[in-house]
Amino acid sequence: MNITSINGNKLLLVDNNIIENNDLIINELLSKNLDTAILYKHIDTNKFNIYILEKDGSTSIMCGNGCIALGLKLKDKYNEIILINKLNEHILLKIVNNEIIFNLIINNKEDNLFIISGEPHKIYSFDIYNREEHIKLGELNIPDSNTTVIFKLNNKYYYSTYERGVNKITDACGTGSFASIYYINKIINEEINTINTINDTEYNFIKENENYFLIVNIN
Repeated sequence: MNITSINGNKLLLVDNNIIENNDLIINELLSKNLDTAILYKHIDTNKFNIYILEKDGSTSIMCGNGCIALGLKLKDKYNEIILINKLNEHILLKIVNNEIIFNLIINNKEDNLFIISGEPHKIYSFDIYNREEHIKLGELNIPDSNTTVIFKLNNKYYYSTYERGVNKITDACGTGSFASIYYINKIINEEINTINTINDTEYNFIKENENYFLIVNIN
């Protein structure tokens, strides 16, 4: 098991070919105050099953920062990997010119509900960010969805996500960044390519047709 942090999101990477004891993994999350466990299993060439285990024992479909973490872990062996989630969606992650590039499948059913490769986010827009109000909304939406709040400050858009399973506001959420960039472009109808966490970390995207690709520099 490996511990990594992606923009403050504290993750546990677990090779599921080696460790299959979920109770052991959850205990590791709790004892070390980590956010989420990313279980991955090598199935063929550069293909990996991905499975998200939360500290409350629940499971999630996708983790954007988990994709980044696996890309970093495997970059010396693969120039690209395919991550397959529980919905059998295939996420292609490439490493090009010292950058990780990938997109997640984005669907929406309602004006403020976005499904990010199977991971649901309820989106709310605040004029001024209120953490206590965000927590209340997050608790209201458990266990059905994550709760992401966006707001604008000094001409920059920010987002914050209350993650189900972690059951708190985390420092960063990869799927939350996808949900936010899509909501701002599609619903607010303002074209942007960068979304910031509440800690001022940038998530940068490029758009090709209707697809948004997250671009992550490898330090």
